[in-house]
Amino acid sequence: MDGKGDVADCGATPTMAMIPRENSAEGRRSRRAGAVTIGGVTLALLALLATACSGGGAGAHLTGNGGAATGTQPKITITPGNGTKAADPSAGITVTTTAGTLTNVSVHTSGPAVPGTLSNGGKTWRSQWALEVSQSYTVTATASQSGARPITTTSAFQTLTPGQTFQTQIFEGYNQAYGVGMPILLSFSQPITNKAVVERSLQLTTSTPVVGAWYWDGSQKLAFRPRDYWPSGTTVSFTGHLNGVEGAPGLYGAHTLTQTFTIGPSVIAVGNTGTHRTQIYYDGQLKYDWPISSGKPGDDTPISS
Repeated sequence: MDGKGDVADCGATPTMAMIPRENSAEGRRSRRAGAVTIGGVTLALLALLATACSGGGAGAHLTGNGGAATGTQPKITITPGNGTKAADPSAGITVTTTAGTLTNVSVHTSGPAVPGTLSNGGKTWRSQWALEVSQSYTVTATASQSGARPITTTSAFQTLTPGQTFQTQIFEGYNQAYGVGMPILLSFSQPITNKAVVERSLQLTTSTPVVGAWYWDGSQKLAFRPRDYWPSGTTVSFTGHLNGVEGAPGLYGAHTLTQTFTIGPSVIAVGNTGTHRTQIYYDGQLKYDWPISSGKPGDDTPISS
């Protein structure tokens, strides 16, 4: 399901049994007496028997639209509720049904589409990212249960306008090329205390599979480093779904950050303070072998372990 909503129609067309009209003189006389005789049985008697079978026992009954209803009627709950004026955008949207499954959830807004995922056997839907601040949303949800009519519920609400916001910048430039050892560098205008929440809002897509992790340097600097070097030629697309994220109590992101860049050819320098040589490897092949100075006695270049 995407934010625009794909409608799934799960209804059933009711059917009606037709009774042939009796045109005989006997039938006309019976109708005047208040009942139509068919095959020796009056409709009044049939109606009496039908009433007796539709009581509180196991017999089926007819719903208002002519369809059989044997299951529990679903009840849909949408959070934030209808009419909410200052919903917390960081909490997103949750839709649940008490019976059956959700067959459609659509979110309408003037902002970006709102994707979400189903869970709990189709009984729960949650938005994937935080909602935008100062934004209006209308959520429409439909649920179906076997033997019951589908029901639809709508909730229209607004998210809060925060008193404090933070901005985020990315070091990498659009469509620029960077080395295989270059981290993704983010800086925040305000100290971040809800670090895990901010990390969960960051999305990376790479043309070549990459394993890596985010690392904080204090409370305003964040970097992503791949476990190994970036594969040469990789295209990296970054999206920070930070609008509506609560980075610290009462402090919300107010924009979504996007960037795309590439990884250039592999150029790796390996220095050896024992041999006083540095080898330069280009795309995995030794290109240069240069002599180097590694300090003098008493002022040696430190050797990292």
